[in-house]
Amino acid sequence: MLIKVSVPVTNQALGLARIDSIDVEVGQQLRSGARLVDFTLGADIVQTHDCPPVTTYRVTSRERGWVRRIDAAPDDMVEQGAAVMLVSSEPDEPLDGAESRSARVSVAAILAPLDW
Repeated sequence: MLIKVSVPVTNQALGLARIDSIDVEVGQQLRSGARLVDFTLGADIVQTHDCPPVTTYRVTSRERGWVRRIDAAPDDMVEQGAAVMLVSSEPDEPLDGAESRSARVSVAAILAPLDW
């Protein structure tokens, strides 16, 4: 089964998501709780004289599988809801089929120091 991992839609008013880190590699076996991606919202709408509405998030896996493709890199700006990687339930599953579903993930806001 092919499973899509997307940047969660948390607050569309905060604009695009900046990918801060991709914490897995193609071919890696995932376990439940594995760190997948960190992203920041609001970085594209920061204005120089206002307090920026910036929020950073971490996405972790709630299931097992194998990372088969990564479609984003650190510093990429992507739409909220955009797919950032493809995971399969078997290590050698063909990638020519459609995704069966979205990945089960946990999302948590993380505290990161702001550069002022």
